[in-house]
Amino acid sequence: MKIIKDKNLIGHRISLQALLLQEVGDFANFIGELQERMKKFPLNREEITILYKKIVRICNLYFELAFGNYFMNQQPAFKQRIYEKIVSNYTKVIFDQSITDIQEKVVTQIYVDMENTLKEEIKTQKQKNG
Repeated sequence: MKIIKDKNLIGHRISLQALLLQEVGDFANFIGELQERMKKFPLNREEITILYKKIVRICNLYFELAFGNYFMNQQPAFKQRIYEKIVSNYTKVIFDQSITDIQEKVVTQIYVDMENTLKEEIKTQKQKNG
């Protein structure tokens, strides 16, 4: 593990961490509201768009913190597949009415979900490339 000594980089990473925590909290609240709303109304296109944008934002923040520029330097199609898989996972979570505390599930699982999705996509890409 490399020790970061640059004060500007340390400050940047701390800012990213704070922003990521805020975004995940907002996302958890949004997911909770969507699940509650789903009991009465179907999910609409605008909500799916907001869900997608929130996930993209969280992914970009998390992957920058976890892997530096690795994720951001990937091809757009690669990143798109990651985003779509995570959106699909959380869309399923919204529809799963058996989850009693969806906000807790989001906060405790989203980082693991993003990392596992990235690992799976890298593995798939390596298999395709031989």
